Amino acid sequence: AVWPLVALCCLGIVGLLIAGTIVLALIPIYLPQKAAAAVSSTSRIIHRF
Repeated sequence: AVWPLVALCCLGIVGLLIAGTIVLALIPIYLPQKAAAAVSSTSRIIHRF
């Protein structure tokens, strides 16, 4: 009766690890776009003056 709980816990931990790695892998994809947008907006302001 204990093994199903252990299996569910292990699957949950593995699922959380997979989800965490996916999120951490997606963070650098979204951040440079926002950083590039901020840099382009500031560079436009600089070029106007």
